[in-house]
Amino acid sequence: MTCSGGREVVEPGFGRKAAIAELSAPGQPYEVTTAVVDGTAFRVFANAPENLRGVYRSGREFGDSDFFVYQGERYSYQASWELAAQVANQLLARGVKPGDRVGIALRNYPEWIWAFMGITSAGAIAVPMNAWWSGEELVYGIEDSGLDLLFVDRERLERVTPFLDRLNIDLVTVRCQSEEHSDWTTFLGEASAEMPKLGIVPDTNALIIYTSGYTSRPKGVLSTHRAIIHALLGWESVIALATELSRKPVQAGSAKPPSMLLAVPLFHVNGLHVQLLQSFRQGRKLVGMYKWDVEEALRLIEAERV
Repeated sequence: MTCSGGREVVEPGFGRKAAIAELSAPGQPYEVTTAVVDGTAFRVFANAPENLRGVYRSGREFGDSDFFVYQGERYSYQASWELAAQVANQLLARGVKPGDRVGIALRNYPEWIWAFMGITSAGAIAVPMNAWWSGEELVYGIEDSGLDLLFVDRERLERVTPFLDRLNIDLVTVRCQSEEHSDWTTFLGEASAEMPKLGIVPDTNALIIYTSGYTSRPKGVLSTHRAIIHALLGWESVIALATELSRKPVQAGSAKPPSMLLAVPLFHVNGLHVQLLQSFRQGRKLVGMYKWDVEEALRLIEAERV
């Protein structure tokens, strides 16, 4: 600190450093400790969930509150947990093993979310595929990632069908019917809604997400459960830090349930990490759209209090 005309002046960064130290201290929500990963020591959040299933479980705290709203359909946090459990149990029943790759090639349908939750809760690796890819590009992603099973909607099914003879892959269709492939309802069948209790350690691989491929073919980038969760907690802690520094009191009765319009693809980190996965720990309602439309977006913002 310095003095200017008898007035105390706080040096830039002093308050921030003190707030960081307080938020990350032992016993605090964002306590920081050290973990050794592949022989290298990293600073990690001591209270991070062990795996993504733990992130999804935190959403159960919000029970019957709206989690995902899509064209008149409403799904609560509890219902989402149960649907994801059904997906996970069916994948295991089909012989999907930890480390196997399962793809998602869908619009931002509700089933996209349940598929992702179920795949990662079963210990498999989720591979979100760019929904704008052509048939040839989808084939590249399927072969490059080594998919065992792929969830597809009508558009993606039409694009990939001409190439199925060269692909050794099972398809599950979503919101469309096909005589050759199981649909979503058939796939779920009578699967248990009890989440399987698999041991998934933090550094288990969870996700392959593809880069844009500006200079060549897109590259599949592998992430572990720990990496994804620490990205979420990193952003979350920044919000906590900003709140601490602002010191703005919350007026009684002024808080509304958080809500966000999902206007970007779930196959991108913005939609998947920032919007979908961060919602579980906040109890945030996501409002989906079939495709971007300004008038519909404005209607939803008003109707759903986004």
